[in-house]
Amino acid sequence: MTDGGRHFDNHTVKEFCTKWSCNHHVIAAYSPWVNGLVEGTNKLLLHILKRLCAPDVGEDDDSTKQRENLLQTWTDHLDDAIQALNNQILPALKHTPKELLLGLVVDMKRTRPEEGVTPIDAIQASAHIAYVEQQCLDGYDEVVRHAIKHKQVFNKRVLKKHPGEVVFHKGQLVQIYHSDTDYTFKTERKLVPKWSVPHRVTKRLRNAYKLETLGGVQLLGEYSARWLHMFEP
Repeated sequence: MTDGGRHFDNHTVKEFCTKWSCNHHVIAAYSPWVNGLVEGTNKLLLHILKRLCAPDVGEDDDSTKQRENLLQTWTDHLDDAIQALNNQILPALKHTPKELLLGLVVDMKRTRPEEGVTPIDAIQASAHIAYVEQQCLDGYDEVVRHAIKHKQVFNKRVLKKHPGEVVFHKGQLVQIYHSDTDYTFKTERKLVPKWSVPHRVTKRLRNAYKLETLGGVQLLGEYSARWLHMFEP
């Protein structure tokens, strides 16, 4: 699942997904259900890499030398950081990603090497498959509970500031927010307007919209409602 950026929505990515039998789902840019997941994962990964690259930073006995070279050593710790991510218990799941992905049995001793080479019978295999399926259902149930709890808090905070849902109708004129100017110090940031020229809404996809120019040319991709504004002449 990616947004409609050129570095994601291109022929190379489509060929890769076809090769590995993956379904590439393109959604509107800056959608919280994608952008939030990516930023959250990157935040955790960067935090672990920082601790692995410079474990003594901020301590009295900090022995870190040549701090300018720290940015060049993160690749040496990437495998350890990924292992830490895969083996940490996620509060929203109550399981580790590795347990759910590989079907590992929780709270049981590891199988000894001499026992691992012996064949298992159908009853043991069926019991393990049933356990794994139930474990995935438990994780899914925890995710739903976690999402409902946070959604209630989010709705309460949003409705307090901006009551009501902003909905654009087919044929309505809207403007697109130029978010790329928020993270640049070039001169264009002071000269280029924050909002684009008017565009016409052609289709609503829940919280995203398909747009076209005033001349009837369809724009590529979808646009989240969070980055649209009603055009007022």
